[in-house]
Amino acid sequence: MDVSGKVWCATGPEQQASYPCDRLVEAPSEGWIRAVDVSAPAGLTFRWLRQLTIAPYSYDWIDFRGHKSPQQLVQGLPDLALGQPFLVLEIGPGACLSDRPGPAAQ
Repeated sequence: MDVSGKVWCATGPEQQASYPCDRLVEAPSEGWIRAVDVSAPAGLTFRWLRQLTIAPYSYDWIDFRGHKSPQQLVQGLPDLALGQPFLVLEIGPGACLSDRPGPAAQ
């Protein structure tokens, strides 16, 4: 059991697996992994993932400067694409989603 806070809900095999984002850093000084099971249709899940382009959905008081992340889907958000502040390296049902903070979060 990892008590460092670097691993959330990831199984042993998920912790040991290789991910697309691994190629971005030649020799990482540390690794963090977050895992979540989603029991929803892929289309609805991807609509919620698009919300991450406008809000962090984490600790709003820290990560969003006290603003509240939307609690309902915002209509008209663009599809996820490379180069957005929420960087998507690979995404798909059963795939991994890799991200890094956008300019506002850095």
